[in-house]
Amino acid sequence: MTTRPGPVVEASSGLSTLVIAGALKQIGAGRVVSMEHDAFYAEQTSSLLRVHRLDGFATVVHAPLVPFTLEVAAFDIHNWQWYDVGRLRLEQSIDLLIIDGPPSTIQPFARFPALPILWNWLRTGARIILDDGDRPDERAAVAACCGQFAKLSSDFLDLEKGAFVLSRTSPANDHLNRG
Repeated sequence: MTTRPGPVVEASSGLSTLVIAGALKQIGAGRVVSMEHDAFYAEQTSSLLRVHRLDGFATVVHAPLVPFTLEVAAFDIHNWQWYDVGRLRLEQSIDLLIIDGPPSTIQPFARFPALPILWNWLRTGARIILDDGDRPDERAAVAACCGQFAKLSSDFLDLEKGAFVLSRTSPANDHLNRG
């Protein structure tokens, strides 16, 4: 509410989408685009947005999980499954990125690809919130991202399931070796 973000992108959808859209409606600015890999949940969240008259501040995009190749020293994994970002229609840099998916059952470190894939769309000063920060995979993902992107700061919030708040502190000079 205090930072008044413009474009917000969310990995996953659900109650958090409604809360974000409600906050954006209160401040009268911004829009959230939520990527959802499951068509049923995408429609369910879209329906709830319409019922609560928040669809003017949020869009749910059905973005199935597709393969990405990322070579990262911290992991022995090179083939990842992540949202089809080709379905996003981003016209501006991202101010706030919420990472609450894909589910950890998809693969180890399932949320790691978010930053390497979306890094060039994050504006300087962008905030990234990674949910479920108490889980070992999320902790490892944050450590790997901070190791790969020198211009990234990280704070842990001791919430029910834990969360990380990361900030992009400088323009994109960092990169990953993408295979």
